[in-house]
Amino acid sequence: GTEQQGRIDAKKAFLAAAALGVPPGCALFLDAYDAEGMTAEYMKGFAGSLAGDGYHPGVYAKTDASSGFHHQFSRGYQLYPEIYSRYLIWAASPSLAEYYRTDNARLLHPDYWGPTCPSCVSQSQIVIWQYGRECHPVNEYTGRPTAFNVNLVKDSSVILEKMF
Repeated sequence: GTEQQGRIDAKKAFLAAAALGVPPGCALFLDAYDAEGMTAEYMKGFAGSLAGDGYHPGVYAKTDASSGFHHQFSRGYQLYPEIYSRYLIWAASPSLAEYYRTDNARLLHPDYWGPTCPSCVSQSQIVIWQYGRECHPVNEYTGRPTAFNVNLVKDSSVILEKMF
């Protein structure tokens, strides 16, 4: 996507957040998990627009070195460090095998902070780590299977800042 499209999508996120009563100062996360077509320019437009509206730009993505996100984010950080340094990152890498499809993820969590970090930033920008996938598999009332991903949040104020 283009920088202009990033700005447009940020405005949509801003309007949706405002309609839900989410105050400025909170983080709004861009879903870049499947980062096909996600460009450094798009992320620049998204972050710049959100920051201008008073929100913290966030991004949820696979952060390992083989991901398209890692390549585009690193490129963007090199070109636009003042904007990219504002991003808060929700890392979906690595998923730990022992937390895949487990039934007791609510009782257990890793004893260490181990999300994969894009090489261009420090781990201080990683604020949430999705370490487990498809936990607590159950069937919905319709019989359709569903499951939950589990996350560690480094600092809850990132999510709840100025909410109350």
